[in-house]
Parts: sequence; structure tokens; C-alpha cells
Amino acid sequence: MIRKSVLKYFPLIFLLLLASLEFILLLRHKSPYMSDSYFYQHIYYQMQGDSYGEAHDKILKKLDVNKLSNIEKNMFFNADKYQYSLSRYVRRPLYPFMALLTNFIVRNDYLAFLLPVFVSYLGVIAITYLLFRYRFDLFWSTLGTLLFMRFYPYLDWSTYFLTDTIGAFFWMLQIYLIIKYIIKPQSLILIVYVISLILSLLAREQSVLMILIVVGVFIINKIYQQKNEKFNTYKKLFIASSIITIIFFIINTVFKFPSLYDSWIYLQSNFGYNNQNYSLIETARFLWGELIKLHVGLVDELVRHRWWLIITFLGFYGTFLLFIKHKKTQLIDILIFVSALASYIGLIIIPYLTYRYFYPTIIGIIYFAIYSINIIFYPKTADKIKRLK
Repeated sequence: MIRKSVLKYFPLIFLLLLASLEFILLLRHKSPYMSDSYFYQHIYYQMQGDSYGEAHDKILKKLDVNKLSNIEKNMFFNADKYQYSLSRYVRRPLYPFMALLTNFIVRNDYLAFLLPVFVSYLGVIAITYLLFRYRFDLFWSTLGTLLFMRFYPYLDWSTYFLTDTIGAFFWMLQIYLIIKYIIKPQSLILIVYVISLILSLLAREQSVLMILIVVGVFIINKIYQQKNEKFNTYKKLFIASSIITIIFFIINTVFKFPSLYDSWIYLQSNFGYNNQNYSLIETARFLWGELIKLHVGLVDELVRHRWWLIITFLGFYGTFLLFIKHKKTQLIDILIFVSALASYIGLIIIPYLTYRYFYPTIIGIIYFAIYSINIIFYPKTADKIKRLK
């Protein structure tokens, strides 16, 4: 039994060790700090007891003015701009709080900020593998997870002191908990899901889209499976997600944190560098233009990275086979599809092209690409790759 357990989890252990090695090697050759990182550090200093002014002074001492762009100089050295930019991060206290707790153990600010991101980085990989195992065997699950690991922007962005990887971890954890709860509704799983959702909203705001995922999975599953015995299960997930999301928006309003519209203006003003007085029509035109540039940029990226162009094509083909041609979907297929779609919707809501905002979409593309490969090269055994009944 011990030997079987080792063999069962050996691929995952191997993936985590390989991922750790790549993380460490890359981190040796780069600084983990970006402009966003300093705002999280500011909050961290205030949590340690510093005043606003003392924390701001500590941040300014860390900066090399010669390496800052004009936008960053305006952001950090203009008092009003700094205070406004900081307000965008105050509603994300989880990361600096995790660093604060970690620092009690390691007594090192650098490691205190590094470890939460590193653990989240490995966590996303582990959960991706576990989700793939609902559909594929050990080999294909390992290959699919390895492809995601080899998606360089994931590794690169994960080696910065940012909350995106932490947010991705909570997103994937919620997806995993959703499928666990739908398969076998247990109060403990629902409680863990609720806790995960609350924590995720203290790290990134994208988890408000979990409502769309729950509704989307229920509707698509109803269309393809024609079963309704899980209605109460979906209902509990929807109610829990809705209550937490509504409370989040209420808190956001009460404390006057920047709204979605404020985020659009912030982006339009080049992160506060330019004039911020725009009409609604001007902002709408800007967003439309950015949306076009975003998709042109994505196509250009795919053309320049032809292996990923092939994987993307296979991903779309696998989606077509499952949902349109064969119509033999399983719960995991629907969940991965809706997760990828919701993550993509989050990207177009704030159209700023950076891969750190939609890792679940990349995972979805890889998932359906693996399915395509099975159908194309192993048509006789493709239907046997499923594990979930």
C-alpha cells in the first residue's frame, strides 16, 4: 500500500520539486520587487506599528530614482498620487498580513514576502494536477500540469512580490472545492469554500466572479446532463457566494475604496500620471480601444510563440469536440470551461494585457488541448480516460 501511494503521488511530488528548482533559479537572477510590491510593503510597515508617514519614508528610501519611469516617480513622490494609489491596495490586506505572520517565524522581511507567494505558486500547480486527475490518467495529468509550468509568464510573474499568484491559488482552490462539494455535498467542504472565498477577496477582487462560475456550471450541466437532483447543492453554493460578494461590495462602498469605474479611469490616466477628468463617452471609447489592442496583442503573442499557438488551437478544438460535436461532457469539463471563461471575462472587464490576470484561462486551454490529443491520436481509448462517474 505504501508503494502504491508513493507511485500515485510521485508525479505530483516530481512536479513540485521541479517547479521549486525553477523558481529558485529564476529568483537568483532578478529582483522580486515591482511598483505594486512597495504598496504592500507600506501596509506591512503600518501593520507593524509605523505611522503612514514613517511607512512612506521607508518606501522612498528603498527606491532608486534613476531606475524609475516618469509614471513611477509621479506615483511615489507625488503625495496625493501616492495616497490614491495606496488606497487601491489597502483593500487587499491579506498578503501583507501573511508576511507579518511569516516574519514572526523567519525574522526576515524578504523571506516573509517571498514564502506566501512561493507556497501559492506550488499550490496552483498541485491543484491543477488534482483537477486534471478527474479526467486524465497519471501521464496526461502530469503532462498537462507540466505544460502549465512551462508557461513562462506564470513562473516569471510568480517570482515578484505580488498578489496575483496568491489570487490564482484561491481561485483554483475554490474550483477544486466546488467540484468536491457537488460530487459529495458535505458541510465541511462548504465551510472551507466560504473561508477560501472570503480570504481570496482580501487578496484579489477577481473571486467575485465565483457567482458566475456556480451559475454557469449549473446551467451548462443542466443542458448537457438533463439532471436536476443537485439543485440544492448549487443553490447553497450560489447563496454562499452571493452573500459574501454582496458584503464585499458593501464594505467597498462604506470605506470608499476605488470602484470598477475608478479602475478604468486609473488605467485611462496612465496610472494617475495624466489628467483624470474624462467623460463617460471618452472612457467608453478608451476601453473599446484597449479591448481591441488586448486581443491584437494576444494574437501577436500566439504568432510569435508557435508552440502555444498549436496548444491554443488544440484547446479550442477540444472544447468544440466536447461541447458541440460529441456532447459527452463531464462535470470537470464544464467546471474547467466556465472557470476559464470567467477568468477571461475578468480580463476584458479591465482590458490590460498581462498574463498574470488569467491563469485559469491558460489552464483551461491546456486541459482541452490534452483532450484533443487523446481524441486525435488515441480515438479508441479516448472515452476511457475519464475517472469521474
